[in-house]
Amino acid sequence: MQLLKSQIVFDDAIYPRGQFDAEWVRRLKQARAAGDSLPPVEVWKSANGYVLVDGKHRLEAEPAEEVTVKVLRFESALEAMLYAVRVNARHGKPLSPYDVTVCIARLTDLACEEDAIQEALALTAERFDKIVTERMATLRGHRQALKRSVRHLAGTELPDDFDRVHCRLQGMPPAYFCEQLILLLEGDLIDETHEKTNEALNRLFQVLSHYLNRRAERGTP
Repeated sequence: MQLLKSQIVFDDAIYPRGQFDAEWVRRLKQARAAGDSLPPVEVWKSANGYVLVDGKHRLEAEPAEEVTVKVLRFESALEAMLYAVRVNARHGKPLSPYDVTVCIARLTDLACEEDAIQEALALTAERFDKIVTERMATLRGHRQALKRSVRHLAGTELPDDFDRVHCRLQGMPPAYFCEQLILLLEGDLIDETHEKTNEALNRLFQVLSHYLNRRAERGTP
């Protein structure tokens, strides 16, 4: 079946990935340009239209406005999400550790039983419990997957504005970014003619000064 891209609905609540990978799209575009064919995008014909179930990266890699889709039938959003998780957990671009955690959170929101989540993600009960304990917190009463940079918040109740910052984090541990900046500064490798870099450094100085003052007030070494 052929559909216009504009006809395909993206519902974050039933999509099994937490982050979009532009590099993966670039590779798919290269493969397509070299003559490789990509599997059709899979959609669920729901009451809300044709909802994307599998193939967001393939959809982005398709230059044409009209794309080939495989239409699937499900009785509920939970059934569609479980299918998407099983497919992505077993072939194609591997689910990242963060993606796996996102799947657990989204399936939980859909009232999925824990044993069904474990089966869909091919997780042992022990591995499932470890992920929930070490990579998840609570946000407004719901399980929230945490990126690596904030996993120290696992098990806590997050502030309401957490999403505003979390969605923009890259996921690497804070020490990594600190070390990268230190290397550039100590090596005198900063491009001082770059306007945005200078603006960011000035902002960093202000934020860091405020942060260190708050640490001192709390008595944090």
